[in-house]
Amino acid sequence: MGWAGSTHVDVTAGLVALGLKEESSVSMGGTAWNWREVRRMTLDTDDGWRCPAVEAVNEFRRRFGGEPMGLVVAPGRVELLGNHTDYNQGPVLGCAIDRFTVIAWRPSMTDQPSERLVRVVFATLADDPDDPPMVTSAMSTLIALESPLKFGCHHAWAHGVRYLQGALATWHDTQRDADHRHRPTGFDAVITGNLPMGSGLSSSASLLCGLLGMLAELGRVGLDRPEDRLGLARLARQAEHRAVGVACGLLDPACVLLSRSDHALMLDCRDETIAYCPLIDAQTGRAPCIVLVESFESRRLAEGLYNRRRDECGRALAALVRCGHAVASLREIDADDLDALRDAPEFLADPTAWRRARHVAGEVRRVLEGADALVRGDVTTMGRLMSESHESSRSLFENSSPALDALIDAARDAPGFLGGKLTGAGWGGCVVCLVRPEQMDGFCAVLIERATRRLGRSPGLLVVRPSAGARVMSARGLTRT
Repeated sequence: MGWAGSTHVDVTAGLVALGLKEESSVSMGGTAWNWREVRRMTLDTDDGWRCPAVEAVNEFRRRFGGEPMGLVVAPGRVELLGNHTDYNQGPVLGCAIDRFTVIAWRPSMTDQPSERLVRVVFATLADDPDDPPMVTSAMSTLIALESPLKFGCHHAWAHGVRYLQGALATWHDTQRDADHRHRPTGFDAVITGNLPMGSGLSSSASLLCGLLGMLAELGRVGLDRPEDRLGLARLARQAEHRAVGVACGLLDPACVLLSRSDHALMLDCRDETIAYCPLIDAQTGRAPCIVLVESFESRRLAEGLYNRRRDECGRALAALVRCGHAVASLREIDADDLDALRDAPEFLADPTAWRRARHVAGEVRRVLEGADALVRGDVTTMGRLMSESHESSRSLFENSSPALDALIDAARDAPGFLGGKLTGAGWGGCVVCLVRPEQMDGFCAVLIERATRRLGRSPGLLVVRPSAGARVMSARGLTRT
């Protein structure tokens, strides 16, 4: 069974009711889509990588001459349940989506053993699409994590260079004692894609996994086995911490690298085991639609909110130990036990720590119940758990925002709405909604009308499908445009 069967989801009727033409534009992450494209994207087969791949190959030919040796296609991800549970050793439930970072690459044609030249074009970060910025540097300079300003970067794309540096430095350290053929070599690359950035869809993990996948190909390191991909996910987590100081968990790179089409991935972050749950409604035999709604509030994780929550979870764990609970992580304490400890002196002195722990404990329970619901094809229960997760994020973990709350409130009781929540770290970005496919047109119309009234602006809207994880492919067959 394909994505939403073969049903044509028509949003036009709902738009007419709002007085909007079919060509009316919505936007997400700086990329404008018109409603005709939104309708088409709902029905796409799993080839959302093709347009950015053609763009990457054409730009590679223009900037470097000749053909790239290969392409790395790395999807974004959406978190369905398990908000901030991964670094607390809890289970998480997410899936890759059919929006991608694409890297066209080849070994450097001018590479000198003493220099190992790196040239990377950041097409996704271009102010001028006809002249995207390029970094040219010896690899040793990049690995040294010099300031991006050294390479002539301005703030709009310095962040991308930081991720490049983090990936190179992490891979270099990992392969330092390996056979020389696995060591990083110089390369030319073009990075492009259609994955919105700063929207809670793991554009950073997608970029890092793509870069590390390219380096693995350059070093002839195989990634055919799941354990190899899980190892690469660990490296991506390390690289993000190294690049921008965000102590992220394993959910994002694991989804990017290990997801399956039309399935959710459940990762147990304590023992790093993985299970797959089909995203299908057992009653109808059809998949629910995954609708991403953009708040246009940018998230800035490195400014401290994410790391502060990690510290607060650490305080909660220490308080539990002082209360006599021999636990190694917050996933080991039950929500009912935490309720009984709310008035304990350790938590009366630090009520913030209790709220953080209570969210994690409840979220662990919701992930397990959600995975069980998906295995049974019970999308109604899955949607309810997603809405409960958002309420916990709003009131206990306090990583929502007024705009995210307004979007969930706007979606509630809209036709076909099964449930929804913030996705990713929070404090901005997107909410994810689970919607019955036969009611998509009514859902979109009601959501946009309500959200526009609440926010004073139209939200961005993107319909995605669960995608397979990152892949390496040939550039052959991609025609010029």
